[in-house]
Parts: sequence; structure tokens; C-alpha cells
Amino acid sequence: MRGARRAAAARPALSSFAEIEEQCADEYEDLLSYIHEDEVFAPADLERQEELVRTIQVALPEHLQALVDELVDNQAAQVWLQQEGAFHLGVAVGLRLAKERAARGAAGEDDEDEEEIEED
Repeated sequence: MRGARRAAAARPALSSFAEIEEQCADEYEDLLSYIHEDEVFAPADLERQEELVRTIQVALPEHLQALVDELVDNQAAQVWLQQEGAFHLGVAVGLRLAKERAARGAAGEDDEDEEEIEED
């Protein structure tokens, strides 16, 4: 059990999505604008979504209307979990890449990778 505690203590503390979003607000906005240029990733029209939900809800019998609210809440939670999971996966991959780059840099291999990235 001590080994697991030591390993956990040795890992860097990961920032939350909100903390990184705040620290990198400009970069985050740039990324979102590039993504939103693609119609597949265009920002959702939240007003239209709410309008559709309410239209469906009032068309249902009263005893079934609460199911729509439950579905919307569940969907929102799922989206949030996916975003949070993707963020932490990205941080983990970024940390690993940075660690590998630092190890290669110490061995004098770092310059070749930078040239390949700049050409893309």
C-alpha cells in the first residue's frame, strides 16, 4: 500500500478543466473558433434545443413529461463527462509527450521533431 501512495504522490497534480480554461482562455477561444468553422462542430443552438424539448414535452401526456426533463439532464451529464474525460486524457497525453520530449532533448534528438511539426 505504501508503494501506491508514493506513486500517487510522485504524479503531478492535474488541474481541472475550469482552471486550465481560465489559464488558457485565449488559446481555448482560438481552438473553439477553428472547430466551429466546420459545420459538424458548429456551436449548438441552445435556444432551439430548449424550444424543441418544450415542444416535445407539451405534446406528451402529463404523466410522461417528467421523462423529457430526466432525458435532458442525463444527456447534459453525459456531455459534461465526455468533455471532462477528453480534457484529462489530453492532459495525460500532453504530459507524457512533454516527458518524452524532455528525455529526447537531453539526448540531443529534440530538433528533428520540431522541424517535422513546423512543416505540417
